[in-house]
Amino acid sequence: MTHPLPNGAVPAANSACATGADTADLAGRCENLMAARRVFRHGGRFFLAQLPWAWRWPRGTKTDAEEDVELQGGPECADCLKALRPAFQRARRRPKQFGVRSEVCVRSRAPDLQRRWEALEIEIMETEVSQDLLQIEKEIATGVRCHPDTEARVFSASHPNAPVTFYRDGSALCPDCQAVWLLLEAKEINYTVVKEDLRAHGRKSEEFLRKVPSGSLPAIEARGRWATNSLDAMFLLEHLYPNPLKPMFPSFSRLRLRALELLELHRALMNAWSTYMFREEKPFLNESAVDFQAALEQVQNALENSDTRWFLPYQHPSIVDIQYVCSMERIVASAMFFKAMDLREMFPRIDEWLGELEKLPWYRATKGDFYSHCMALAPRYGPAVPVMLQRSQRIRDQLMPANYPLPFRFERDMEALLESDRTQRLHHVEASWALLKNRDSLVRYMCRAAGGQLGLWARNRRDRSQLADPEAAVLEPLLLPLEVLLCTVAEASGGW
Repeated sequence: MTHPLPNGAVPAANSACATGADTADLAGRCENLMAARRVFRHGGRFFLAQLPWAWRWPRGTKTDAEEDVELQGGPECADCLKALRPAFQRARRRPKQFGVRSEVCVRSRAPDLQRRWEALEIEIMETEVSQDLLQIEKEIATGVRCHPDTEARVFSASHPNAPVTFYRDGSALCPDCQAVWLLLEAKEINYTVVKEDLRAHGRKSEEFLRKVPSGSLPAIEARGRWATNSLDAMFLLEHLYPNPLKPMFPSFSRLRLRALELLELHRALMNAWSTYMFREEKPFLNESAVDFQAALEQVQNALENSDTRWFLPYQHPSIVDIQYVCSMERIVASAMFFKAMDLREMFPRIDEWLGELEKLPWYRATKGDFYSHCMALAPRYGPAVPVMLQRSQRIRDQLMPANYPLPFRFERDMEALLESDRTQRLHHVEASWALLKNRDSLVRYMCRAAGGQLGLWARNRRDRSQLADPEAAVLEPLLLPLEVLLCTVAEASGGW
Protein backbone atom coordinates (compact mmCIF):
# COMPACT_ATOMS: atom_id res chain seq x y z
CA MET A 1 0.00 0.00 0.00
CA THR A 2 2.98 2.32 -0.09
CA HIS A 3 2.36 5.25 -2.39
CA PRO A 4 5.62 6.59 -3.84
CA LEU A 5 5.98 10.24 -4.65
CA PRO A 6 5.33 11.28 -8.24
CA ASN A 7 8.45 11.49 -10.39
CA GLY A 8 10.26 14.73 -9.69
CA ALA A 9 8.09 15.66 -6.74
CA VAL A 10 9.53 16.51 -3.34
CA PRO A 11 7.68 16.90 -0.06
CA ALA A 12 6.46 20.39 0.60
CA ALA A 13 7.94 21.92 3.70
CA ASN A 14 4.88 24.06 4.35
CA SER A 15 1.31 23.66 3.32
CA ALA A 16 -1.83 25.68 3.47
CA CYS A 17 -3.98 22.68 4.29
CA ALA A 18 -3.84 23.76 7.91
CA THR A 19 -4.56 27.42 7.27
CA GLY A 20 -2.67 29.95 9.31
CA ALA A 21 0.97 29.29 8.63
CA ASP A 22 1.93 29.46 12.28
CA THR A 23 0.17 26.21 13.14
CA ALA A 24 2.58 24.34 14.95
CA ASP A 25 3.33 21.72 17.44
CA LEU A 26 1.73 18.42 16.61
CA ALA A 27 1.76 15.47 18.96
CA GLY A 28 3.58 12.33 17.85
CA ARG A 29 5.84 10.05 19.78
CA CYS A 30 9.15 8.73 18.49
CA GLU A 31 11.91 6.80 20.19
CA ASN A 32 14.81 9.25 20.48
CA LEU A 33 15.47 9.56 16.75
CA MET A 34 17.43 12.19 14.94
CA ALA A 35 15.40 11.63 11.77
CA ALA A 36 11.99 11.27 13.33
CA ARG A 37 12.30 14.25 15.64
CA ARG A 38 12.54 16.49 12.56
CA VAL A 39 9.09 15.38 11.47
CA PHE A 40 7.06 14.46 14.53
CA ARG A 41 6.80 15.89 17.98
CA HIS A 42 8.04 13.52 20.66
CA GLY A 43 5.39 13.16 23.34
CA GLY A 44 4.81 16.90 23.26
CA ARG A 45 8.55 17.67 23.30
CA PHE A 46 9.43 18.41 19.68
CA PHE A 47 7.84 21.32 17.92
CA LEU A 48 6.90 21.08 14.28
CA ALA A 49 6.28 24.25 12.36
CA GLN A 50 4.49 22.74 9.37
CA LEU A 51 4.10 19.08 8.49
CA PRO A 52 4.38 18.37 4.73
CA TRP A 53 0.74 17.71 3.94
CA ALA A 54 1.10 18.41 0.22
CA TRP A 55 3.58 17.60 -2.48
CA ARG A 56 5.39 20.50 -4.09
CA TRP A 57 5.88 19.97 -7.79
CA PRO A 58 8.95 21.36 -9.60
CA ARG A 59 8.17 24.58 -11.40
CA GLY A 60 6.94 24.01 -14.92
CA THR A 61 5.46 20.55 -14.39
CA LYS A 62 2.01 21.97 -13.57
CA THR A 63 0.32 24.76 -15.52
CA ASP A 64 -1.54 27.64 -13.94
CA ALA A 65 -4.72 26.43 -15.60
CA GLU A 66 -4.70 23.19 -13.66
CA GLU A 67 -6.56 22.86 -10.37
CA ASP A 68 -4.84 23.44 -7.04
CA VAL A 69 -6.06 20.12 -5.75
CA GLU A 70 -5.95 17.02 -7.93
CA LEU A 71 -8.33 14.38 -6.67
CA GLN A 72 -7.54 10.79 -7.51
CA GLY A 73 -9.55 8.01 -5.90
CA GLY A 74 -13.12 7.16 -5.07
CA PRO A 75 -16.02 9.52 -4.41
CA GLU A 76 -15.50 9.37 -0.64
CA CYS A 77 -11.92 10.56 -0.98
CA ALA A 78 -12.96 13.31 -3.39
CA ASP A 79 -15.63 14.62 -1.02
CA CYS A 80 -13.13 14.70 1.82
CA LEU A 81 -10.45 16.56 -0.07
CA LYS A 82 -12.73 19.13 -1.66
CA ALA A 83 -12.87 20.84 1.72
CA LEU A 84 -9.19 21.66 1.33
CA ARG A 85 -9.60 23.56 -1.96
CA PRO A 86 -10.07 27.04 -0.37
CA ALA A 87 -6.92 26.63 1.69
CA PHE A 88 -4.83 25.83 -1.35
CA GLN A 89 -6.38 28.70 -3.27
CA ARG A 90 -5.40 31.07 -0.47
CA ALA A 91 -1.88 29.68 -0.58
CA ARG A 92 -1.80 30.26 -4.33
CA ARG A 93 -2.71 33.92 -3.88
CA ARG A 94 -0.23 34.40 -1.00
CA PRO A 95 2.64 31.96 -1.62
CA LYS A 96 5.14 33.95 0.44
CA GLN A 97 2.97 33.83 3.53
CA PHE A 98 2.64 30.08 3.37
CA GLY A 99 6.14 29.44 2.07
CA VAL A 100 4.98 27.22 -0.79
CA ARG A 101 5.02 27.45 -4.55
CA SER A 102 1.78 27.91 -6.40
CA GLU A 103 1.99 24.46 -8.00
CA VAL A 104 0.48 22.33 -5.27
CA CYS A 105 -1.05 18.92 -5.83
CA VAL A 106 -2.56 16.50 -3.35
CA ARG A 107 -2.83 12.84 -4.32
CA SER A 108 -4.83 10.17 -2.60
CA ARG A 109 -5.47 6.80 -4.17
CA ALA A 110 -7.26 4.84 -1.43
CA PRO A 111 -10.90 5.55 -0.57
CA ASP A 112 -10.88 3.12 2.35
CA LEU A 113 -8.82 5.01 4.92
CA GLN A 114 -9.03 2.43 7.68
CA ARG A 115 -7.84 -0.27 5.30
CA ARG A 116 -4.83 1.85 4.41
CA TRP A 117 -3.89 2.34 8.09
CA GLU A 118 -4.23 -1.39 8.71
CA ALA A 119 -2.10 -2.20 5.68
CA LEU A 120 0.54 0.26 6.87
CA GLU A 121 0.61 -1.38 10.30
CA ILE A 122 1.07 -4.80 8.69
CA GLU A 123 3.96 -3.47 6.62
CA ILE A 124 5.64 -2.01 9.69
CA MET A 125 5.19 -5.25 11.64
CA GLU A 126 7.04 -7.06 8.85
CA THR A 127 10.14 -4.89 9.18
CA GLU A 128 13.26 -5.79 11.13
CA VAL A 129 12.58 -3.18 13.82
CA SER A 130 9.01 -4.23 14.59
CA GLN A 131 9.96 -6.27 17.65
CA ASP A 132 11.98 -3.34 18.96
CA LEU A 133 8.95 -1.08 18.62
CA LEU A 134 6.73 -3.50 20.49
CA GLN A 135 9.35 -4.01 23.19
CA ILE A 136 9.69 -0.26 23.70
CA GLU A 137 5.92 0.09 24.09
CA LYS A 138 5.90 -2.72 26.65
CA GLU A 139 8.74 -1.18 28.64
CA ILE A 140 7.01 2.20 28.68
CA ALA A 141 3.73 0.66 29.86
CA THR A 142 5.42 -1.31 32.65
CA GLY A 143 7.56 1.63 33.76
CA VAL A 144 10.96 0.02 33.25
CA ARG A 145 12.02 2.52 30.57
CA CYS A 146 12.76 6.21 30.96
CA HIS A 147 10.53 7.90 28.42
CA PRO A 148 8.36 11.04 28.25
CA ASP A 149 5.27 8.82 28.09
CA THR A 150 6.12 6.71 31.14
CA GLU A 151 3.49 7.32 33.81
CA ALA A 152 4.97 5.30 36.68
CA ARG A 153 8.70 4.59 36.76
CA VAL A 154 9.74 1.38 38.51
CA PHE A 155 13.36 0.49 39.27
CA SER A 156 12.85 -2.22 41.85
CA ALA A 157 10.27 -4.97 41.47
CA SER A 158 10.43 -5.55 45.23
CA HIS A 159 9.17 -1.98 45.83
CA PRO A 160 6.60 -1.40 43.07
CA ASN A 161 4.89 1.52 44.82
CA ALA A 162 6.31 4.85 43.72
CA PRO A 163 7.30 6.85 46.82
CA VAL A 164 7.59 10.14 44.90
CA THR A 165 4.98 12.03 42.91
CA PHE A 166 6.67 14.13 40.26
CA TYR A 167 4.73 17.03 38.70
CA ARG A 168 6.29 18.18 35.46
CA ASP A 169 5.36 19.91 32.22
CA GLY A 170 3.55 17.82 29.64
CA SER A 171 5.74 19.09 26.80
CA ALA A 172 9.00 18.03 28.50
CA LEU A 173 10.54 21.37 27.52
CA CYS A 174 11.08 22.85 30.98
CA PRO A 175 14.78 22.78 32.05
CA ASP A 176 13.88 22.82 35.76
CA CYS A 177 11.58 19.83 35.34
CA GLN A 178 14.29 18.06 33.37
CA ALA A 179 16.76 18.55 36.22
CA VAL A 180 14.50 16.88 38.79
CA TRP A 181 13.66 14.15 36.27
CA LEU A 182 17.35 13.40 35.72
CA LEU A 183 18.05 13.20 39.44
CA LEU A 184 15.19 10.74 39.97
CA GLU A 185 16.67 8.60 37.21
CA ALA A 186 20.23 8.93 38.49
CA LYS A 187 19.20 7.90 42.02
CA GLU A 188 16.81 5.21 40.71
CA ILE A 189 13.89 6.35 42.83
CA ASN A 190 10.48 4.98 41.87
CA TYR A 191 8.17 7.83 40.91
CA THR A 192 4.77 8.60 39.46
CA VAL A 193 4.44 11.34 36.85
CA VAL A 194 1.65 13.92 36.83
CA LYS A 195 1.79 16.23 33.81
CA GLU A 196 0.65 19.83 33.94
CA ASP A 197 0.89 22.62 31.39
CA LEU A 198 3.47 25.33 31.72
CA ARG A 199 2.04 28.83 32.07
CA ALA A 200 3.08 29.52 28.49
CA HIS A 201 1.29 26.45 27.14
CA GLY A 202 -2.02 26.27 29.00
CA ARG A 203 -3.81 26.31 32.33
CA LYS A 204 -3.05 24.18 35.37
CA SER A 205 -5.64 21.73 36.66
CA GLU A 206 -7.67 22.75 39.71
CA GLU A 207 -6.46 19.68 41.58
CA PHE A 208 -2.83 20.73 41.12
CA LEU A 209 -3.55 24.33 42.15
CA ARG A 210 -5.15 23.11 45.36
CA LYS A 211 -1.88 21.37 46.20
CA VAL A 212 0.46 24.01 44.79
CA PRO A 213 -1.35 27.40 44.82
CA SER A 214 1.53 29.11 43.03
CA GLY A 215 1.24 26.68 40.12
CA SER A 216 5.04 26.36 39.97
CA LEU A 217 6.68 23.52 38.09
CA PRO A 218 8.45 21.27 38.81
CA ALA A 219 6.94 20.05 42.06
CA ILE A 220 7.56 16.87 44.01
CA GLU A 221 5.74 15.23 46.87
CA ALA A 222 7.86 12.77 48.85
CA ARG A 223 7.05 11.36 52.27
CA GLY A 224 4.60 14.14 52.96
CA ARG A 225 7.04 16.90 52.06
CA TRP A 226 6.84 19.26 49.08
CA ALA A 227 9.36 21.18 46.99
CA THR A 228 8.61 23.45 44.02
CA ASN A 229 12.06 24.71 43.05
CA SER A 230 14.35 22.44 41.03
CA LEU A 231 17.38 22.79 43.30
CA ASP A 232 15.24 22.53 46.44
CA ALA A 233 13.59 19.43 45.01
CA MET A 234 16.93 17.81 44.18
CA PHE A 235 18.36 18.53 47.63
CA LEU A 236 15.18 17.19 49.26
CA LEU A 237 15.43 13.96 47.27
CA GLU A 238 19.10 13.61 48.21
CA HIS A 239 18.18 14.12 51.86
CA LEU A 240 15.24 11.71 51.89
CA TYR A 241 16.87 8.99 49.78
CA PRO A 242 20.60 9.10 50.52
CA ASN A 243 23.01 6.63 48.96
CA PRO A 244 26.45 6.70 50.65
CA LEU A 245 27.93 4.75 47.75
CA LYS A 246 26.63 7.24 45.19
CA PRO A 247 26.40 10.73 46.71
CA MET A 248 24.86 13.36 44.47
CA PHE A 249 26.13 16.34 46.48
CA PRO A 250 29.12 16.40 48.85
CA SER A 251 28.74 16.73 52.59
CA PHE A 252 32.51 17.14 53.17
CA SER A 253 33.17 20.82 53.87
CA ARG A 254 35.92 21.55 51.34
CA LEU A 255 34.33 19.61 48.49
CA ARG A 256 30.93 21.02 49.36
CA LEU A 257 32.36 24.53 49.12
CA ARG A 258 33.68 23.67 45.66
CA ALA A 259 30.25 22.40 44.60
CA LEU A 260 28.59 25.61 45.82
CA GLU A 261 31.14 27.67 43.89
CA LEU A 262 30.27 25.73 40.74
CA LEU A 263 26.57 26.44 41.26
CA GLU A 264 27.42 30.15 41.58
CA LEU A 265 29.37 29.90 38.33
CA HIS A 266 26.28 28.34 36.75
CA ARG A 267 24.22 31.40 37.76
CA ALA A 268 26.87 33.69 36.29
CA LEU A 269 26.84 31.69 33.05
CA MET A 270 23.06 31.95 32.79
CA ASN A 271 23.17 35.71 33.37
CA ALA A 272 25.85 36.18 30.70
CA TRP A 273 23.95 33.97 28.24
CA SER A 274 20.61 35.72 28.73
CA THR A 275 22.21 39.15 28.35
CA TYR A 276 23.98 38.14 25.14
CA MET A 277 21.04 36.23 23.69
CA PHE A 278 18.09 38.51 24.47
CA ARG A 279 19.43 42.07 24.63
CA GLU A 280 20.52 44.33 21.82
CA GLU A 281 24.28 44.62 21.53
CA LYS A 282 25.78 48.10 21.59
CA PRO A 283 27.55 48.90 18.33
CA PHE A 284 31.29 48.13 18.21
CA LEU A 285 31.44 47.00 21.86
CA ASN A 286 30.38 43.34 21.95
CA GLU A 287 30.60 43.42 25.73
CA SER A 288 27.90 40.82 26.25
CA ALA A 289 29.52 38.46 23.74
CA VAL A 290 32.85 38.79 25.53
CA ASP A 291 31.25 38.17 28.92
CA PHE A 292 29.40 35.12 27.58
CA GLN A 293 32.54 33.53 26.15
CA ALA A 294 34.46 34.36 29.33
CA ALA A 295 31.84 32.53 31.40
CA LEU A 296 32.10 29.52 29.10
CA GLU A 297 35.89 29.60 29.49
CA GLN A 298 35.46 29.39 33.26
CA VAL A 299 33.15 26.40 32.88
CA GLN A 300 35.66 24.70 30.61
CA ASN A 301 38.48 25.40 33.08
CA ALA A 302 36.41 23.88 35.89
CA LEU A 303 36.00 20.69 33.87
CA GLU A 304 39.69 20.62 32.90
CA ASN A 305 40.70 20.92 36.54
CA SER A 306 38.53 17.99 37.56
CA ASP A 307 40.14 14.59 38.08
CA THR A 308 37.15 12.80 36.54
CA ARG A 309 34.81 13.20 33.58
CA TRP A 310 32.45 15.27 35.73
CA PHE A 311 32.59 18.55 37.65
CA LEU A 312 33.15 16.81 40.99
CA PRO A 313 35.61 13.98 41.75
CA TYR A 314 32.90 11.31 41.45
CA GLN A 315 32.56 8.48 38.99
CA HIS A 316 29.00 9.53 38.24
CA PRO A 317 27.24 12.81 37.43
CA SER A 318 26.16 14.81 40.46
CA ILE A 319 23.57 17.52 41.10
CA VAL A 320 26.12 20.00 39.76
CA ASP A 321 26.36 18.17 36.42
CA ILE A 322 22.59 17.87 36.20
CA GLN A 323 22.09 21.57 36.92
CA TYR A 324 24.60 22.49 34.23
CA VAL A 325 23.48 20.12 31.49
CA CYS A 326 19.85 21.25 31.54
CA SER A 327 21.04 24.81 30.90
CA MET A 328 23.92 23.94 28.59
CA GLU A 329 21.61 21.98 26.32
CA ARG A 330 19.65 25.16 25.64
CA ILE A 331 22.70 27.41 25.55
CA VAL A 332 24.31 25.28 22.84
CA ALA A 333 21.08 25.21 20.82
CA SER A 334 20.37 28.95 21.01
CA ALA A 335 23.99 29.94 20.33
CA MET A 336 23.92 27.93 17.11
CA PHE A 337 20.41 28.99 16.06
CA PHE A 338 20.61 32.71 16.79
CA LYS A 339 24.33 33.52 16.88
CA ALA A 340 25.90 30.94 14.53
CA MET A 341 28.25 29.80 17.31
CA ASP A 342 29.21 26.14 17.50
CA LEU A 343 30.02 25.99 21.21
CA ARG A 344 30.83 22.29 21.16
CA GLU A 345 33.57 22.96 18.63
CA MET A 346 34.79 26.10 20.40
CA PHE A 347 35.00 24.44 23.83
CA PRO A 348 36.22 20.84 23.41
CA ARG A 349 36.17 19.97 27.12
CA ILE A 350 32.52 20.99 27.36
CA ASP A 351 31.84 18.93 24.26
CA GLU A 352 33.56 15.92 25.85
CA TRP A 353 31.51 16.33 29.02
CA LEU A 354 28.27 16.56 27.03
CA GLY A 355 29.31 13.47 25.11
CA GLU A 356 29.68 11.52 28.35
CA LEU A 357 26.19 12.52 29.42
CA GLU A 358 24.79 11.55 26.03
CA LYS A 359 25.99 8.01 26.63
CA LEU A 360 23.47 7.70 29.47
CA PRO A 361 20.11 6.36 28.19
CA TRP A 362 18.14 8.22 30.84
CA TYR A 363 19.66 11.53 29.75
CA ARG A 364 19.04 10.81 26.06
CA ALA A 365 15.38 10.13 26.87
CA THR A 366 14.98 13.68 28.21
CA LYS A 367 17.15 15.49 25.67
CA GLY A 368 15.53 17.95 23.29
CA ASP A 369 16.50 19.26 19.87
CA PHE A 370 17.74 22.67 18.79
CA TYR A 371 14.52 23.89 17.18
CA SER A 372 12.31 22.86 20.11
CA HIS A 373 14.52 24.57 22.66
CA CYS A 374 14.82 27.78 20.67
CA MET A 375 11.08 28.06 20.06
CA ALA A 376 10.41 27.52 23.77
CA LEU A 377 12.69 30.36 24.93
CA ALA A 378 10.59 33.38 23.96
CA PRO A 379 7.79 33.05 26.57
CA ARG A 380 10.36 32.74 29.34
CA TYR A 381 13.07 35.18 28.26
CA GLY A 382 11.55 37.25 25.47
CA PRO A 383 12.52 37.28 21.80
CA ALA A 384 16.14 36.47 21.02
CA VAL A 385 18.36 38.90 19.12
CA PRO A 386 19.92 37.03 16.19
CA VAL A 387 23.08 38.17 14.47
CA MET A 388 22.35 39.34 10.95
CA LEU A 389 25.07 37.46 9.13
CA GLN A 390 24.69 35.31 6.04
CA ARG A 391 26.08 32.25 7.83
CA SER A 392 23.68 32.75 10.74
CA GLN A 393 20.68 32.99 8.42
CA ARG A 394 21.82 29.87 6.57
CA ILE A 395 22.06 27.93 9.84
CA ARG A 396 18.60 29.06 10.92
CA ASP A 397 17.20 28.03 7.56
CA GLN A 398 18.79 24.59 7.88
CA LEU A 399 17.40 24.08 11.38
CA MET A 400 13.83 25.06 10.51
CA PRO A 401 11.70 21.92 10.07
CA ALA A 402 9.96 23.64 7.17
CA ASN A 403 13.16 23.36 5.14
CA TYR A 404 13.87 19.68 5.73
CA PRO A 405 13.27 17.42 2.75
CA LEU A 406 12.09 13.86 3.17
CA PRO A 407 13.79 11.49 3.51
CA PHE A 408 15.95 13.22 6.10
CA ARG A 409 19.71 13.12 5.50
CA PHE A 410 21.95 12.90 8.55
CA GLU A 411 24.90 14.53 6.83
CA ARG A 412 23.14 17.90 6.58
CA ASP A 413 22.05 18.07 10.22
CA MET A 414 23.53 20.91 12.26
CA GLU A 415 23.25 19.07 15.58
CA ALA A 416 25.87 16.70 16.92
CA LEU A 417 24.88 13.15 16.06
CA LEU A 418 24.58 10.64 18.85
CA GLU A 419 26.07 7.21 18.31
CA SER A 420 22.56 5.74 18.22
CA ASP A 421 21.69 8.08 15.36
CA ARG A 422 24.50 6.64 13.23
CA THR A 423 23.09 3.13 13.28
CA GLN A 424 21.36 1.51 10.34
CA ARG A 425 17.99 1.25 12.09
CA LEU A 426 15.05 2.21 9.93
CA HIS A 427 14.22 5.53 11.52
CA HIS A 428 11.50 6.30 9.02
CA VAL A 429 9.71 3.12 10.10
CA GLU A 430 9.69 4.30 13.69
CA ALA A 431 8.42 7.71 12.61
CA SER A 432 5.58 6.15 10.62
CA TRP A 433 4.76 3.90 13.59
CA ALA A 434 4.56 6.93 15.88
CA LEU A 435 2.30 8.71 13.41
CA LEU A 436 0.07 5.66 13.06
CA LYS A 437 -0.33 5.18 16.82
CA ASN A 438 -1.09 8.85 17.48
CA ARG A 439 -3.01 9.80 14.37
CA ASP A 440 -6.22 10.74 16.18
CA SER A 441 -4.59 13.34 18.42
CA LEU A 442 -2.43 14.56 15.55
CA VAL A 443 -5.36 15.16 13.24
CA ARG A 444 -7.42 16.91 15.91
CA TYR A 445 -4.49 19.16 16.76
CA MET A 446 -3.98 20.03 13.10
CA CYS A 447 -7.62 20.98 12.69
CA ARG A 448 -7.33 23.64 15.38
CA ALA A 449 -5.32 25.68 12.90
CA ALA A 450 -8.47 26.32 10.86
CA GLY A 451 -10.96 26.42 13.73
CA GLY A 452 -12.32 29.23 15.82
CA GLN A 453 -10.50 31.35 18.41
CA LEU A 454 -7.23 30.83 16.57
CA GLY A 455 -4.37 32.73 18.21
CA LEU A 456 -6.37 34.14 21.10
CA TRP A 457 -4.24 32.38 23.71
CA ALA A 458 -1.05 34.31 23.00
CA ARG A 459 -2.52 37.52 21.61
CA ASN A 460 -0.79 40.46 23.30
CA ARG A 461 0.78 38.03 25.78
CA ARG A 462 4.53 37.64 25.26
CA ASP A 463 4.69 35.19 28.15
CA ARG A 464 2.57 32.68 26.25
CA SER A 465 3.67 30.38 23.47
CA GLN A 466 2.14 31.13 20.10
CA LEU A 467 2.71 27.51 19.13
CA ALA A 468 0.53 26.18 21.94
CA ASP A 469 -2.87 27.86 21.32
CA PRO A 470 -4.84 25.53 23.65
CA GLU A 471 -8.10 27.43 23.27
CA ALA A 472 -8.33 27.13 19.49
CA ALA A 473 -11.39 25.13 18.42
CA VAL A 474 -11.17 22.03 16.23
CA LEU A 475 -12.70 22.37 12.76
CA GLU A 476 -14.51 19.05 12.59
CA PRO A 477 -15.18 18.94 8.80
CA LEU A 478 -11.43 18.82 8.14
CA LEU A 479 -10.75 15.78 10.35
CA LEU A 480 -11.27 13.18 7.66
CA PRO A 481 -9.52 14.92 4.74
CA LEU A 482 -6.49 15.74 6.86
CA GLU A 483 -6.32 12.15 8.08
CA VAL A 484 -6.23 11.07 4.45
CA LEU A 485 -3.23 13.33 3.88
CA LEU A 486 -1.60 12.17 7.11
CA CYS A 487 -1.91 8.57 5.98
CA THR A 488 -0.35 9.47 2.63
CA VAL A 489 2.63 11.05 4.42
CA ALA A 490 3.14 7.89 6.46
CA GLU A 491 2.89 5.69 3.37
CA ALA A 492 5.31 7.88 1.44
CA SER A 493 7.92 7.27 4.13
CA GLY A 494 7.88 3.59 3.18
CA GLY A 495 10.19 1.60 1.02
CA TRP A 496 11.05 -0.83 3.75
